[in-house]
Amino acid sequence: KKIFYNWETNKAEKCVFCYPRLENGLPQICAETCVGRMRYVGVVLYDMDKVQEMASTKDEQEIYQNTVDLILDPNDPEVIKA
Repeated sequence: KKIFYNWETNKAEKCVFCYPRLENGLPQICAETCVGRMRYVGVVLYDMDKVQEMASTKDEQEIYQNTVDLILDPNDPEVIKA
């Protein structure tokens, strides 16, 4: 488990994955407050058939957009059918 410092109690504590928030349908604090929007918890659907093609780009400027293009919309009827 991840150790973090609790400023209110002045003690180090272990991360409990915000289970009380999850039980109430809320996201974890780290995912909700992440400035860079890098922390997401959950399932990400992606097109495995395109991973090699997208990862082998020669232009570094295309890496981010290629990664975004791999992510599938979970509400898309074609994705649901697959």
